[in-house]
Amino acid sequence: MDISFILILALAAGAMFLMTSRTRKQQREAQSFRSNLRRARRS
Repeated sequence: MDISFILILALAAGAMFLMTSRTRKQQREAQSFRSNLRRARRS
């Protein structure tokens, strides 16, 4: 096994993890924003 190959794999895995966590956070914020809009419209 090449050390550089393992390093590239680790970098790719880290990037994937960062991207998925960021998108999950954005989805959560969008969901709360939508529910806040609904609540504001009702009152």
